[in-house]
Amino acid sequence: MSFRGLGMRRLLGLSAALATVAALLIALERRSPDLDPVSFGSGPSAFGVYAPKGTGAWTAHSGGFTTCLTRPGQAVITGAELIDAQGVLDSRFVVRRVTGAAHEGGAVPIYSATGVPEKEAGHATGVRVEPAVGAAVARECPSSSEPDAPFTELMVVLTTGEGGATVRKARVEYTFDGEAFETELDWTFRLCGRSESDEECGEGVP
Repeated sequence: MSFRGLGMRRLLGLSAALATVAALLIALERRSPDLDPVSFGSGPSAFGVYAPKGTGAWTAHSGGFTTCLTRPGQAVITGAELIDAQGVLDSRFVVRRVTGAAHEGGAVPIYSATGVPEKEAGHATGVRVEPAVGAAVARECPSSSEPDAPFTELMVVLTTGEGGATVRKARVEYTFDGEAFETELDWTFRLCGRSESDEECGEGVP
């Protein structure tokens, strides 16, 4: 084999390696939360709620993940699941849509509350709660000059027993203009027993 042929083979091999590295870098860049086409906002950091009076299973919800597009297009949520949770008997994800008029009238993101959002936070004029899977995200993220812009928040609804529950992470899958993405949401949501003293829930209630 000539030196020229050997050099050409090495050049082709180097080109293939560089192409592979470039593809990996593009894939990593695409998965960066800063560049994902859907933003879920900063979300809550740590919140908790105490069980209502009485015993047995009870339900609470946590939201605050304001969902919007970072660039023009359309996204559809295709899946959502808890991936770090203890004590949860049942869970589901919903989106709560709030119009600009309802926002201006006092409707705000809900970080933690007992009950189900359809009853507690979805019956007011200009507010709608629907299942997260299949929900479209078509509105771009508002600027700071739009304090009363419409918003959509992702919420998780949990049912637990007397022992309470803890959630620390969830995964959301969606498509954007036909391409699949996923992101993880990190926060702490505690469902506490009434007499339990807890950092997120407080000192306990009688």
